[in-house]
Amino acid sequence: FPVTIVICVLMEYDATVDRNKAKRDWDTFQPVCTYRYRPSTQEEYFQDIFMCAQWFGAMIYPEQNVEALFEKMFAWGYGGYGLYDVDIMTGKTKSLPGRYNSTDTNQDMVREIKDYIEFHGHKCNHDDLLVEVKNFRGVEDFTRLDLKTAFGMSLLGSKSRYSFLPLQTCYRDWE
Repeated sequence: FPVTIVICVLMEYDATVDRNKAKRDWDTFQPVCTYRYRPSTQEEYFQDIFMCAQWFGAMIYPEQNVEALFEKMFAWGYGGYGLYDVDIMTGKTKSLPGRYNSTDTNQDMVREIKDYIEFHGHKCNHDDLLVEVKNFRGVEDFTRLDLKTAFGMSLLGSKSRYSFLPLQTCYRDWE
């Protein structure tokens, strides 16, 4: 199974910690985990993703082109960890968590990473991530700088309004 897994877990902005601080002084909105590993099996690949989400209590905002991830996510009972985009016009969630990696997505990631570095880069303590950001020359580099891509996806996921939707409650008649 010749695929490298790359994960970036982002601690979301927390108003209870950073409410009265300037954006550049926030203690939250920081990567708390960067991970790169080449598993020997596809099952190990998926286990690492789900264990990481479970350990950090994080949502999963994946590239949608990894279809087998969604199959395992729901089959293994990790569907609740999916972070979905919400359609601004309808308020409905998209059908799959994450985003398809497209030119628009890459441009959005560049914009978000640039903003992050400007306001928070001085607080980032993940040297592996900062090196990839430094070596980035253009959107074509997203295919070779995997950690930067994972970081970009985590930043895009942090913009999702999914967590602000009212909870959907399911009732079952036990009669």
